[in-house]
Amino acid sequence: MALEPVDVLAPRAVIQPNKRGLSLIALGSGTVAIACLWLGWNALTVGGFAGWLIGFASAMGICAFGALFGWSLWRRSIKEPAVILDEAGLLDNVSVVTAGRLNWRQIERIWFAGPNWMPFLCVLPRDAGSYIEGQCEWRRAIMRVNEWLFGAVVAIPIPVLKITVVELRMGIRSVELASRAPDVSLI
Repeated sequence: MALEPVDVLAPRAVIQPNKRGLSLIALGSGTVAIACLWLGWNALTVGGFAGWLIGFASAMGICAFGALFGWSLWRRSIKEPAVILDEAGLLDNVSVVTAGRLNWRQIERIWFAGPNWMPFLCVLPRDAGSYIEGQCEWRRAIMRVNEWLFGAVVAIPIPVLKITVVELRMGIRSVELASRAPDVSLI
């Protein structure tokens, strides 16, 4: 499937979600949630301490992967852009936390992290602690996990965007130049 061209040299880049990438995440997370359900059920029928421990871990897996499954199906169904880069900043409308608008003045650093098959665009606000505390409880929890995994409170998975890493990097650079935000460390 070919990607739709994105004018990354414009002072504003509107990036649409990649429906295929979201479908693959839904398929994978749904499969893992079902596997956790099967494993937990079998472990609980065996009983004993190990059965209860595996059952508890399976319940955690069902919750986490079930939530990821639901999020990916929900995000696939809405028509809004995934990410908007413009002279004001970055609008995240696709990550699990849906961070919303981050002005360039609020951003300390942007970089890419993760394995080749699942790269993430990582965004670190200048005052990450107060930014996290300003969010609702479930977003704070996910942002803390993102910070632990990636060192960034906002992690946008690139496979759910209709753009390549190279095009996204060029788009961020061109918007950075257009916005004249020299104190932001981008990539």
